Amino acid sequence: MNLRKKYRAVILLWLVVGFALLIAAVNLSPYYLIGLLTIAIIVGVYVMRLRCPVCGKPALYKPVTIFGITMPFWISWIPERCSKCATPL
Repeated sequence: MNLRKKYRAVILLWLVVGFALLIAAVNLSPYYLIGLLTIAIIVGVYVMRLRCPVCGKPALYKPVTIFGITMPFWISWIPERCSKCATPL
């Protein structure tokens, strides 16, 4: 399974489970918000750890240079190529 398929599967899982937990929190008990927060943290950490299979650079990490200052930036999509080794992702 390549990075794009993993990313799409995890985001789809997050949407389905998150929506179900949100509906449960509204209709049943606000304690379901704890599960919603937990799922969001787990999915966020997993997606941020998706790496290029060749060089190991995180796929969503792309530092941005503005006025000579380099700032860390995490994008929300898988780019076509790795920004370090230019391998197709």
